[in-house]
Amino acid sequence: HYDRQLATPDELSHRLRQDGFTHLLLAETVAGPGIRFDSTLSRLTDAQLATPAASRLDVLTGRFAQRDDSDRHRQAAERSLHHFSIAERWGLLDVAEVKLGSAWGHLLRGDAVAGESEIRAAIDLDTDNPQLHQNIVDLLLAQGRLPEAIEAVRRKLDTVEPEAGDHFLLAGLLVQSGQPEAAVAEYRACAELAPQSAEVRYNLGGLLRRLERPGEAVEQLRIASELAPNDVDTHVELGLAHAAAGQTDLAIRSLSRAVELDPDSPESRLYLRGLIQQLQQSDSPN
Repeated sequence: HYDRQLATPDELSHRLRQDGFTHLLLAETVAGPGIRFDSTLSRLTDAQLATPAASRLDVLTGRFAQRDDSDRHRQAAERSLHHFSIAERWGLLDVAEVKLGSAWGHLLRGDAVAGESEIRAAIDLDTDNPQLHQNIVDLLLAQGRLPEAIEAVRRKLDTVEPEAGDHFLLAGLLVQSGQPEAAVAEYRACAELAPQSAEVRYNLGGLLRRLERPGEAVEQLRIASELAPNDVDTHVELGLAHAAAGQTDLAIRSLSRAVELDPDSPESRLYLRGLIQQLQQSDSPN
């Protein structure tokens, strides 16, 4: 009782993508004369939807497989993995979607090593697919493997069309790993692709200020304040950058604006009070 005949791996790949199962949520592939599609067989979606406790993070970290209340998930995952294994035995080893489906089956079972291996194999089959690269990045981040995640993002940027979000993610990871100068370069690359992003300018400006490059920081934070004129944090950061550059009057102006936007902000008031006192002391006679 099959509702569709799929004769080639290419047809299967197309159907998987067309139906939105590029994250390997389909476990309906069985062997026959050609490859047939059976909509009644269990799906990995069954495993993920059996209880709301099965989050993506739970699966990627392996916590999902350790839960006492996930028997239904594990059973569905076992069935799904079985069907993907059948697909592989019948000549679909060169279909990236099948590899990815097998990967998520392993991850749902708690076998992170096998899951990672299958995701990497899927990438080798479809190198230009950005979502496959993102799957391995997500897996590495969920497992706390920061250096490897950084390399995975770099590989993605070198392989597929660069996107601002990838540079932004890499910049943040580089900051976490203690590589601020490299992060600056990634934020700048992100700003080129997303020049109207206030968040990118804010992060870049704040990082430059912490690196004691106040002139560059002011330049970026001024742009951020123009893009997001009512953002309190941006005006505070701009005020601190002006202060670091010796531009006390401009610093007071930016911090005053922050206080206007949020009168209850203790941070804004504290910095503003300190700058005013500093200014008064410098103006008072010895």
